[in-house]
Order: sequence, then C-alpha cells, then structure tokens
Amino acid sequence: VGLCLTVLSDLMSGRAAAASGAGPSWLGDFFVIAGATLYGISNVFQEKLLAGGTRRREALGMLGLFGTLITFVQASFLERKAFEAINWDLSTASQFLGFETCLFFMYC
Repeated sequence: VGLCLTVLSDLMSGRAAAASGAGPSWLGDFFVIAGATLYGISNVFQEKLLAGGTRRREALGMLGLFGTLITFVQASFLERKAFEAINWDLSTASQFLGFETCLFFMYC
C-alpha cells in the first residue's frame, strides 16, 4: 500500500518525469514492485517444496547450488566492468569475506 501511494504521489506531483537522468522514476518503482512480487513468489514455492515431502537438506542444497551458479553467470555479464575496477587488496578481500560470513550465519 505504501509503495502504491508513493508511486501515486510521484505521478500527481509531476516528479515522475523529473528523474535524475537515469530514466523515469516510475520505472524504478515498477522494478521494486516486480522484484518484491517475484521474491514473494519464490518464498511461497520454497515453502511448498519443503512441505511437499522433499528432504529439507536436499532442497536447500540445490537452492544454494543453482542460486550460486545463476548469480555467477548474471554477475559475470552484467557487472564485469565493476568487478574489474575493484582494487583487490587484503582489506577489500577481508571485508568481502566478512560480509559473506555474516550472510552465511544469518541463513544458517
């Protein structure tokens, strides 16, 4: 409801057309709504898969495996220049490792 009111407010005030040069703001709002919807659908299918008699470890293992592979392929195509621009030193690598460790323990 809140996001729909934000989009409506943007359209009514005329700020939707005055975006920051990256495109119209309604497009960003659309991507947020689409992403949230797809994330919700993903969670529902995960729950259905786990409740349907599939072993939990197998389902979560496959989710992690294929999620990692798909993310790697997407990042290699879409973020290649950004990865090449990173100065990989010990500080950057340790911050990346720390972030990944936090994610691991959050989902563990």
